[in-house]
Parts: sequence; C-alpha cells; structure tokens
Amino acid sequence: MPTITRVKAAQQRYETVPVLDAQGEPVRIALTNQDGSPKTDKRGNQVFITRTVPDKTKPKPAEDCDKCAKTIEVGSPYKHMSPKSGPYGGRRLVRCEACPDWQVWEYSSSLSARLSEISYYFWENLAEVTNADDVTDALANAAQAVTDIAEEKRESAQNIEDGFQHSTYQSDELNQQADDLEAWAQEIENADVPSAPEATWEGDTEVPPTEEQFEDWRSEVQEACSLVDDSPV
Repeated sequence: MPTITRVKAAQQRYETVPVLDAQGEPVRIALTNQDGSPKTDKRGNQVFITRTVPDKTKPKPAEDCDKCAKTIEVGSPYKHMSPKSGPYGGRRLVRCEACPDWQVWEYSSSLSARLSEISYYFWENLAEVTNADDVTDALANAAQAVTDIAEEKRESAQNIEDGFQHSTYQSDELNQQADDLEAWAQEIENADVPSAPEATWEGDTEVPPTEEQFEDWRSEVQEACSLVDDSPV
C-alpha cells in the first residue's frame, strides 16, 4: 500500500517555477539508482529532473477531500498519498482528517483490488443480518459482481484474439481467469445458508430468538460464506 502522509496543518501551496543557473538555463539534476549508477530510460538516456521553487506570486487554490469534497483550509489537518502509476510517481490523493483512509480499490483497479472490494462490501452488508434471505441476496450480489469481472476478462481475451486473428498466451490466460471466476461465482451463489433462529412458543406466549442464538447463527453464516474470500485467481 502506498504511504499515507498525515499533515497536522495544511500550508498555502504555490505553483512552482524552474531554478535558473547563471546563464538563465533551468538547473537539471541527474537521477541515480540505489547503487549510485545513473538512472536511464528505456532508450538508455540518462534521466534528469528540473529543480523548482515555489512562486509566491502564484498561490494554488485549496485542495478538496476526495471522499467528502470538503475544502481543506490552510491550518486544517489532512492526509495525502500518491499511488505509483508510472516510473516516476503517480497522482496525488487528498482527504480531510475526518474521512477514513483509502481502501485499496479506491486507488487501484487491479483484479485483486476489485475482488477485495466485493469481499469488503459483502461482509459489511452481513454485519446485522437477521434472516437467511438477506444472506442469500448478499451472496447473489457478490456472485453477480464476480460474474461481471469474468465477462470483462472474456471480452478482453476476445479483443486480443480479434486483433491477432488467433489466440495468444495472454488471451488464453484471460479466458482461464474468466472460467475460474465464473465457477467461483456459481459456488458463491449456491452456498448453503443455515436457517436463522425462529421464535418458539411457551403455551400461548411467543418467545423471540435470543441475541445469543443470533450470534451463534451469524457465526455459522460466516463459516458458510467464507468462500467469498477464497478467490481462485
């Protein structure tokens, strides 16, 4: 997970301008690898960055929280992170102190991140269930979400095969992922959900299930639904 930097008080931000040398040319700094060797691009050219400084005549507007859209005023606590999306860095994400930290699917579109999202919301929806129908519905929703991803994988494989006019290692891999995801979705949808505790009668008095009975049932539900966390890919 990218590092989250927590700032006690937001400062005024400014646009940056290049630092110029005595000849009026931008000062460039050569990047190096951890072993001290020059950092190069794919063509073998050395990589440089331009040294910059804040331009106090060009203040930037305050940033907004990407969760609640609240403006982060100067002096307010906040946090930020920059998920790596290329060889030299990534986009900057900002949130106010009150909002929760980022979940992996909020900054990554990887397969593992998307499956983590399905699992997260499945268990969140099951937190206070009181009947088996709610569990069945949650399983069906999770299964559909997995199926949707499988369809995307199969469509990507078809696009590759259409482009090359034949299957490739990559398209075969995508089709296999789709097969595995579809089989997993069926397992999720067909999970055996235990019956919820029901009221009993003592003479003419209906006695509702106890909270302890519901807790025992929820434990059984968690065990029966654990396959939602067992991704095959």
